Amino acid sequence: MFVRALLPGETDAVFGAATPLMVSEAWLNAFPGKLTAYGVFDGQELQAALVLQEKCRWLTRIISDVELSPHCGLTFRPYAGNTEKRNSWHKRIMAAIAGYLDQHRWGITSLTFPDWITDFQPFVWRGFKVVVRYTYQLKLNGQTDEILLAEMSSNRRNEIRNGHKKGLIVSLCSDGAIIEQLVAKTLRRQGISEDLSNIHALLTDFARPSNSFACVTYKEDLPVAACFCLHDAKRAYYVLGGVDDEHGVAAAAPMAMFACIRHARELGLAVFDFEGSMVPGIEQYFRSFGGVLTPLHRVVKASLPIEIAFKPFKRALF
Repeated sequence: MFVRALLPGETDAVFGAATPLMVSEAWLNAFPGKLTAYGVFDGQELQAALVLQEKCRWLTRIISDVELSPHCGLTFRPYAGNTEKRNSWHKRIMAAIAGYLDQHRWGITSLTFPDWITDFQPFVWRGFKVVVRYTYQLKLNGQTDEILLAEMSSNRRNEIRNGHKKGLIVSLCSDGAIIEQLVAKTLRRQGISEDLSNIHALLTDFARPSNSFACVTYKEDLPVAACFCLHDAKRAYYVLGGVDDEHGVAAAAPMAMFACIRHARELGLAVFDFEGSMVPGIEQYFRSFGGVLTPLHRVVKASLPIEIAFKPFKRALF
């Protein structure tokens, strides 16, 4: 098997209506010139696809999964075969990807895979470091509001149930400008200097009712908290959130999040994915919603000089 950049339309031609969100033409077109879709081929047949982003930072070429996405979107085409044949086929695909990334020698390679990908031996054999990360996921099938609330922390449950007493109202929102403003306020408050162009492109060029939704909490008609989610046919991913601390109250953000969870269930999605965080304070917040801790894996490799330079500061990665 071998890997090459995909031509426009190749992924959609193979996967059709089942084309996953993160490798779709619409996703690529939302960030023109920034993303590249790659395919794993066996002869002339596309076996798998993923999307990568190449950027330059610290005077170093970096290849990674896409900002604002939970993972690289690696997707396999349907395969008919017994367990041994399927496992061997998966192994060949992962070996082709590991070989391609190793051969091209970017300064830093850092790639997160979907949680359902578990075979990383080909990367280990080529000297990549495999780092475990975590997300929280809620199973939505058959879950009523009361069941979902019962699994949360008592503090989170009380905020959601009693927020209306403080004048808070939550509704679906299709105005990307409102969400962008709240996200920008949160980033400024945290002292994060972030290029908002990708966020703007996501909210204005990509977001459609067919692939995303957002919920906003209002206090006296003023938007004070927002949650934005992407979704495919099976699961929703929490991607962006923002809070106006000056005018909001503590319950505003949890109410927006719970409204998104409920909407994902109403869409018939099976899973709500909080997209994880290794930051303790954010992890604790996500944990309070009662999801199941779920591991996913990142592969990392750097040139020796870069690894030596970064190891004192990024020991978890190098």
